[in-house]
Amino acid sequence: MQDLIYWFSGTGNSRAVASYVATELGDAELVPMVKAAGGEAAAAATVGFAFPVYYFGLPLFVLDFLNRVEIPEGAFVYTVATMGRSPGVAHREAAATLRQRGIELSSGWSVKMPGNYTPLYGAPSPRFQEHCFAAARTKAKQIADAVRARHYGRIEDSFLPMRMVSPMFRCVGKKRIPEADRAFKVSEHCTSCGVCEQVCPVQNLKLEEGQPTWQGQCQECMACLQWCPVEAIEVGWITKGRTRYRHPAFTAEDFMLHPAPAH
Repeated sequence: MQDLIYWFSGTGNSRAVASYVATELGDAELVPMVKAAGGEAAAAATVGFAFPVYYFGLPLFVLDFLNRVEIPEGAFVYTVATMGRSPGVAHREAAATLRQRGIELSSGWSVKMPGNYTPLYGAPSPRFQEHCFAAARTKAKQIADAVRARHYGRIEDSFLPMRMVSPMFRCVGKKRIPEADRAFKVSEHCTSCGVCEQVCPVQNLKLEEGQPTWQGQCQECMACLQWCPVEAIEVGWITKGRTRYRHPAFTAEDFMLHPAPAH
C-alpha cells in the first residue's frame, strides 16, 4: 500500500474531498475512521486525515483517533480540513496532538465546502454548492501533487487575528459538544425509520418506543438532522424550515454503520 487516507464525515463533505484526493493520488485506500480499529497503517508511505472543522478545531472523534492510530515510521502525514467558513486552528491542533506521540505533521490543507450547521444557517443554493465542489476538485489535485512531491510545512489554518481568538472559542465549544444533543428534538413527523440511529458515527442515538433519544456523547456532525428523510429532527425549533444539506454524491445508506440487509 502506497497511500492511505482516513476520513470522518457526517454529511459527506470530508468524505468527498478525501475521495477527490485519493483519485488524484491514483486510488489511494480510503478508510472511515469510525470503522478503523486504530491499528498500524500497514506499509503506507503517505497517511492523510480528512475531517470537517468543528468549533475552530478538530471533531472530538478525530482528536481521539489521532491519539490512538498507529502510523508507519517515516510516513508523510498530512491533514485535509473541510470548512464552511474558517479552518480555525484545526491543523495546529492535529499537529500538537500527533507531536505528543512523537509524530510530526508534514502539512495541512483546508478546503471550503458548503456548510451543514443548520442551527446557524440553511443549506446554500445548488449553484453555490456546485461552485464549491468544482473548487474542491481543483484544490484536491493541488494537494495530491504536493503529497506526491512531499511538500513539507504547509499549514492552512486561519490568518493571524483569527488564530489568536480561535483557541478561546475552541476551549468553550469543545466542552459543550458532547451535551449539545440536549437541544435536539423530534417532531410529530417522525416515522421511526431508524435512519438517524444508523447514520450517527458514534452511536449516540437509540430508538426508544420508536423515538430517537440522544445519549450525551454528541459530535455535532448533524448527520441525524440532515439525513432524516422527513426532516423530523430539529435543534430546538430554530432549525425549523431551514433547508437541509448533505453532499449529493452520497445517500444515507453510505453512512450507516450497520445497513439493513437487502430484501
